[in-house]
Amino acid sequence: MKLIIDIPNEFEEHFNNDRFKDSLEHIEADIYDCINTTQNVLIISGNYELELINMFIEAFEKAESFHSTCILEGTPIYKMNCDDIWNEAYDKRDGVKSIRAIDAPAQETK
Repeated sequence: MKLIIDIPNEFEEHFNNDRFKDSLEHIEADIYDCINTTQNVLIISGNYELELINMFIEAFEKAESFHSTCILEGTPIYKMNCDDIWNEAYDKRDGVKSIRAIDAPAQETK
């Protein structure tokens, strides 16, 4: 599944630097230590990691599915996989001029 999420500008530099890897590793280490130890755990995540998690929660709530769109003779047909359309059209061959796949946000079909 592909998703489109909006990341606020204040997180853009961090995303471009390492795709949030260092902060996600801090969170992962904290969770691992909490699960696997019975002693007091030193938490390495801080306010930034909390802000990052909250940003992801909001971004995923607003996320859009991303589907491939097949264009069959100029008419968009929205499917996750264009191969089925291609195989069906190729079997018929009559009147099929072109099929091409483009990536586009999913659109509701009626």
